[in-house]
Amino acid sequence: MDTTSFLIFLAIVVAIVGAVVYFGFLRKRIFSLAVEIPSLPYQYTTPRGVRVRSTVPVPDLALSTIDAGIMRQLVRASAAHPDWSSYAVLSDYDVMFIDPTATNQINYPGSPAIVVHGVQAAGTCIGLGDGYTKPTIVLPHQATSNWTFMEYLAEASRNESEHVRLWNNDLQLFGFYTGSNDIHPIFP
Repeated sequence: MDTTSFLIFLAIVVAIVGAVVYFGFLRKRIFSLAVEIPSLPYQYTTPRGVRVRSTVPVPDLALSTIDAGIMRQLVRASAAHPDWSSYAVLSDYDVMFIDPTATNQINYPGSPAIVVHGVQAAGTCIGLGDGYTKPTIVLPHQATSNWTFMEYLAEASRNESEHVRLWNNDLQLFGFYTGSNDIHPIFP
């Protein structure tokens, strides 16, 4: 093996090892299961086909609002990326309502929130490389506020569905919109 071949071989080995180490770090750091999965005795399907599981009963208005929020993402992301075919219809999506662990004080004061890796959030996603079986949007239920924050629910549904859509269509772009770049809407 000549010097050039050896250097090329060495560069390939270093790149492979680096990718494995980096992905292992990302998997633990970004894609770890963000929430504990509670018992979900209530199951629904929204009017447009989104599957919903919840710790509490969910009113029809909230189910329709989920459809409206995810539809906002579908329209905007499809306009920006017409070639994306995964998670392109409402019936591809799953939503899980869990008990809130925080309350918003600034945006939509009094609305429920969850704490994800120490950060207060309107929602999160599981099933994006964390070992959970299917990409699922996780949102705090609004039973304690009598489901009064429907625009907040629509925005949270849209925002978290953006992550699911990215994960299933463009992993590089998905990676860009994590951590400090986790801003919404991604597709205005």
